[in-house]
Amino acid sequence: MMKAKLRFIKILSVISISIFLCFLLSKNSSILTKAEEQSSTILEKTITATNETMSITVDYGFDQFAKYGRYMEVTVNVENKQTDFQGWFEIVVPSASDNVAYRKEFKVNANQSAKISLTVPVIDDTGLLHVKIIDKKYNTIVEKDCKIKIGNYEKQLYFGVLSDKPNELEYMNTLGSRVFYLDENNLSDDYLGLDLLDVIVVNHFDTKRLSDAQLNAIKEWVLKGGTLVIGTGENVLDSLAKIGKTYDIEFNGEFSKDDITFGMDEVKLKEIKQLIKSYEDERKYLIENIKSRNEMLLTYGRSAIEIQDAIPDNWAQNTINNLKIIPVNKEIAKVKIKDGVSFIDENDTDIMQVLDYGQGKIQLFSIDLGFVDKYKSMGTAFFTEIAKNISQINLLKIQEEYYGASKGYTINSSITNSNDNNVPKTGKYVIIIIIYILLIGPISFFVLKKLDKRSLTWIVVPITAIVFTTIIYFVGADTRISNPFISYVEIFNFKDESNVDNEVYFSVTAPYNHDYIVDYKGNDNIKELKSSRYNYYMENLDSKNNYLLEQFSSAINYGINETTIEIKDNPAFNPLYYQSKNTITKDNKLTAQVSYTGEKISGTLNNQFDFDMTNSMLMSDGYIVNLGTIASGEMISLNDKEGVYLSTKDDIYNTNIINEIAGGTSDIADNTREINQKSNIINYFVEDKIMFGSYDSFVLGFIDDSPWNGMLTVQLPDRFISKLSKGIETFGIKVVVIPIDVNYNKGNETFVSSIDSFAVSDGIQNKYYSTRYLSGESTTIEYRLPAQDKVLSIEYLINRNQDSMNEYLVKFEGKIYFLNQITGNYDEVFKTGTGGSVTNVTDYFTDDNTITIRYSSDLSSNGYQMVLPHISYWKEAESNVKN
Repeated sequence: MMKAKLRFIKILSVISISIFLCFLLSKNSSILTKAEEQSSTILEKTITATNETMSITVDYGFDQFAKYGRYMEVTVNVENKQTDFQGWFEIVVPSASDNVAYRKEFKVNANQSAKISLTVPVIDDTGLLHVKIIDKKYNTIVEKDCKIKIGNYEKQLYFGVLSDKPNELEYMNTLGSRVFYLDENNLSDDYLGLDLLDVIVVNHFDTKRLSDAQLNAIKEWVLKGGTLVIGTGENVLDSLAKIGKTYDIEFNGEFSKDDITFGMDEVKLKEIKQLIKSYEDERKYLIENIKSRNEMLLTYGRSAIEIQDAIPDNWAQNTINNLKIIPVNKEIAKVKIKDGVSFIDENDTDIMQVLDYGQGKIQLFSIDLGFVDKYKSMGTAFFTEIAKNISQINLLKIQEEYYGASKGYTINSSITNSNDNNVPKTGKYVIIIIIYILLIGPISFFVLKKLDKRSLTWIVVPITAIVFTTIIYFVGADTRISNPFISYVEIFNFKDESNVDNEVYFSVTAPYNHDYIVDYKGNDNIKELKSSRYNYYMENLDSKNNYLLEQFSSAINYGINETTIEIKDNPAFNPLYYQSKNTITKDNKLTAQVSYTGEKISGTLNNQFDFDMTNSMLMSDGYIVNLGTIASGEMISLNDKEGVYLSTKDDIYNTNIINEIAGGTSDIADNTREINQKSNIINYFVEDKIMFGSYDSFVLGFIDDSPWNGMLTVQLPDRFISKLSKGIETFGIKVVVIPIDVNYNKGNETFVSSIDSFAVSDGIQNKYYSTRYLSGESTTIEYRLPAQDKVLSIEYLINRNQDSMNEYLVKFEGKIYFLNQITGNYDEVFKTGTGGSVTNVTDYFTDDNTITIRYSSDLSSNGYQMVLPHISYWKEAESNVKN
């Protein structure tokens, strides 16, 4: 089973355009839906509906584009033609089952207009949208069905551009990207409304025009995995006007002017030309196959696949012919982002700096990013660097959205539970049933036989059955589930010293089929839990079902004064899944003195919170350390704590330490529901860190109900779960996640535990798999280290390259070569199994601090997957680069 899984993962990481065409070419828009029957115009430029009382104009996504697996913002402009109106804006994004309706209450006066927006997840592949306005009695006033343009099959990067000179950024609309031009009027103030975008570019734009809500939305979007690109140069004051302080960007007031090549040379120019040619070939292959497929679809009377943006003839060759190395003279602003890494340095000036920010990235350029006319080839070089350095989480997201996403299943399984206290204990029922069987069987038989009253059997048996049925009923009265209940996981994720993300994932379950409502006072942004479905794009393409757009199993109603969840026609004990998030304030009182320099993680942790942290753990640089319980006021040492090093994601599922941290034994079958919940939550955070190549360190712990609830009831009454629990029974677990700083210094040197995060991506691919597994006899990977890092030595450490815990994975056995930039040859530097250090490193780095490493092995036989080694390095401490 595991072997098959590994092979599947491997396929996903290297799969070509021809494979996903197999999915695409089966697309037939197979469902003749109500939307298609009623609407004569599909994919309209402007989506409108009108009658004698009201008119609506609908807009969704960006330029009417959306992505499966993402959230999209849907906006309706309502024109009220008659009397004052109060009602609901309703959206249903249909799915194969369990539709969810989203409603937002609004008011609009007579002969006035109103603009209402809702952000909803697109978690099925129907590509349909049902929008309506209903009154307070749920009567339909006006409605519109339309088809959503879903662009997943092209696996494109979506760029949102804020610029007053968009024509100078046209070069970004190429090579697997789609650009949407934004401003203060159409930029969402909800971070989920930005979820469709992979990159937001701010260039030649005054950020003072953005509202605080819009700026907060961008910040939250970056923390969740977005990539923010900031161009400055002569427009530095406008660009940084309202975002400079947010991201600790400093401008010292100085400018210079210089010719910029951005590292363009004949080698990079050749790489870009090859990239363009490959993209054209893949695109043409895609279009030809779609056309062929469409001929067959039309023959069978089915809908054709729409082709977006066909490439004109000679596009690639004309583009390649225009690419030249032409230095461009640019105004350079002396800007610096705190803890940023210099990626491009020219004439001792940082041109491009990159900062990991939460799960996302900030790319700061010291020049204006606009290019026109003959300098557009320079823009192409800039674009390739931007695309190569977007966040790893978004690269992974693009893969998952198409092929199927398993991320989040641990959260989902953690809330698919009932309360243990309400589950009948089997022991007493077994005793009652045994007594019943004895009475109704041998005892009644022998007694009636002895009394010679066997004719009374027909009376004794029914009476005995009624008596014992009554006994069982009353015995189980205190454990019988008779009302709806909520199972939840509440996460307190510290973002900094005082701001905490209060994330709640919960399921709602009822013991009956009839309708009911869960309501509470508050305006929390409840959404359906996306990971409650394990779908991939185009999963239901061959479905014959007619999706009923007006039917739904639950509705989330955002009222003016309160929010309610309305459950309709949902089977008994079938849980429905939701999520909510807000930000609360609480001081971080966990202090850490932790260090790591390649041997063992050491130091102390001091819990100054007024609650104990149970089942706690530390994760840092691939290590998991079991901390047990850290009592309030207790300081613990890491020196005597058990730890395990995880070489790959697969090791998570082949070590018992996570089960032990959660409170289990060596036998997972002995786990209780609570232990399984805690184990799932730990897996959720650990897998995230490994998959996204993040070496940020954190402490995770669970909070006992009594002290935590007592404290929060008094100090944090606005947290979501405390409001929700007033109207319905709730039970669950609470977890706190706290980032910590680790000291990597030893004397005047700083240790960098892995170079994996510096691997150079080649287009839209999952960098994790390409840098963790050997797919053939050899592979060559480029690593661009921070420009300011002065590398002293490169290390192959035995303790970071151990045997895999997975029986279907083997440790790398072979030779490691570095490309010598002087001779052009590959020098053998390491043999596996012995470890080693390379101190003469100068010849192996380019001017932009890139090193090329070849891993070669002839032992990748027997169908086993080989794990690539972890390479570390030491640098001068003065560079002070955050690991």
